[in-house]
Order: sequence, then C-alpha cells, then structure tokens
Amino acid sequence: MTCTCCNRSVTMIDHGSFNYVDDIGKSVLPTQSAPNEKHPDVKERFYLLPVKFATPFPCGTTPKVSVAIACADQNQSKNFRVYAKAVNVTNTGFNVKYVTWADGDSYGYGALWIATFTPSHC
Repeated sequence: MTCTCCNRSVTMIDHGSFNYVDDIGKSVLPTQSAPNEKHPDVKERFYLLPVKFATPFPCGTTPKVSVAIACADQNQSKNFRVYAKAVNVTNTGFNVKYVTWADGDSYGYGALWIATFTPSHC
C-alpha cells in the first residue's frame, strides 16, 4: 500500500548507528552546556551529532525517532551519568544529543537509532 500524498510505502523506516572512541585518552565530551530541563541548577554537558536520513521522509512530516546507547567509555573514577536522545527532528534528519552531567566524564560513545513514519491519512 502507498501513500496517496507522495506515492510511497505507508510505513517508512530508516536506521543507523555510530561509534566514537577517543584513542588518546582525552575527554571528547562535552562540547556545549545548558541547564538540565528537570533540575535547572544542574548543568548538562552535551555533544550533538548530525544524522541525515538515507531518504527523506514524505510530505514534509516528522518521523518518530528512538535512540539507544550502544556503548560508552567513561572515566572509571567518576559516576556513570549519560543519556542520549533525538533532537531537532525533521523529515531529512535529526541530531543525536549525547549528554553527561555533574562529575560524569566521557571518552567515547556509541548509539543506535531508528526512525519510523506512517502517514495518518493512509
């Protein structure tokens, strides 16, 4: 079955992964900082990785994107504090936001992602 708007398959799926490991032992995160959404007194440090979909999703819509941490290289003398999520999602891509806070110290990381879209009018 295809979408009447764009003549594509009703459900579209794209997926991928990335790994980044710093082989010289220097902290690669964070590159930016901002207050935590739930706890404004806690500063988050984060890295944004741009991801472009292999094929844009149809009709200028926004797919649902899920991100999962696949691996993380952390300073063993610090707390393991990390999460990853999709931000700035469009029909052509998104950013993976990899976050640490407080005394978390990241040297490398990896994540998996999947994006799906089903037109509501199909």
